[in-house]
Amino acid sequence: MLKKLSLAAIAVLATSTLYADSFDIEDALKSGSFGGDFTLYGESIDAKPDSGFSMGSLGLHYESARYRGFGFAAGFRANNDLSEKENGDYSDGDEPKSLLHTANISYTNEAFTVIGGRQELDLEWAGDYHEALVGVFTGLPNTTITLAHTIRLAVADTDAPLEKFEKFNGSDGAQVLDVAYEGVENTVLNAYYYNANDLASWYGAKAVWDSELFGLTAHGAFSNEDAMKDGNILHAEVRGTFSDLGLSAGYITTDKDAGAGSMDSIGDNINPLEEGDKVYGADAKTVYVGATYEIGALSLGALYGHTKYGSDKEKEFNFMAEYAFSDAFSLGGLIVDVNAQDSDDDYTKFSLNAVYAF
Repeated sequence: MLKKLSLAAIAVLATSTLYADSFDIEDALKSGSFGGDFTLYGESIDAKPDSGFSMGSLGLHYESARYRGFGFAAGFRANNDLSEKENGDYSDGDEPKSLLHTANISYTNEAFTVIGGRQELDLEWAGDYHEALVGVFTGLPNTTITLAHTIRLAVADTDAPLEKFEKFNGSDGAQVLDVAYEGVENTVLNAYYYNANDLASWYGAKAVWDSELFGLTAHGAFSNEDAMKDGNILHAEVRGTFSDLGLSAGYITTDKDAGAGSMDSIGDNINPLEEGDKVYGADAKTVYVGATYEIGALSLGALYGHTKYGSDKEKEFNFMAEYAFSDAFSLGGLIVDVNAQDSDDDYTKFSLNAVYAF
């Protein structure tokens, strides 16, 4: 029923646009903006056994100018492997070579925005690209209310094979209510509720305070699972900025039996580690510290995390560097070192990427 409603909303928006003055619609389309990027990426993993691959990625995005509040956006990405150390290091061959990840019609005015179709989401527990109907309401002072119904999820990264639009964990759609209030100076208060049909529902609250020098985050979330024990996750972080140096430290803990449950099924924003495979697992307690530093066009970052899960533990160290030669061209590198409970599972990943954006 909700899927049909989403498609109907898109049709109504499209029909409204078609009945508008044709010259104005043509002008809005011609006045739209194009953008894109071309990325070369390669990684090598020192493990048992070793692996590695290189790939190229091309992304294009178009957004029309607005006509009477209506707009149109489209975007796609094409990924292709260039080399593999061993067959299958890049993928199993079933992934799409190209993906239309964005295709939507939107309407906006002073009080709200409605977007129907394929689009990128960046909510606490909803990320990547979704086939969704999303409404963002800003009519109340200092308050943003987001309502969404998402049907399917896709991933279009520049450092991995594409993942086509599919249902998440067998769930037949999910609904989201997210409320953010910014009426307190330097503070964002956020409360949310998610319902993934036939999978789980979860709810949480988050408070973020940031001044020019210091910042604090406190966050808790709890799930009601359909087929397993309920999960929960708690997160606290303190951070500081001193000239070009940024420092952070945080703690994440999950339910003893179920971990974070199904809360990361359609995206997440808590785990700070590049890999961090144990952070959302059962009885996981993660402590992390990080630092960033900028020297002109060079950006450096380091992050160390220690996760204890049950009686086992895993350590991870990330080091990142990026140099921007111009607004359009940059080079980046990443080192990830994972010290697992079983030494046979230890590995070190090295990756490089070159990005030209236009």
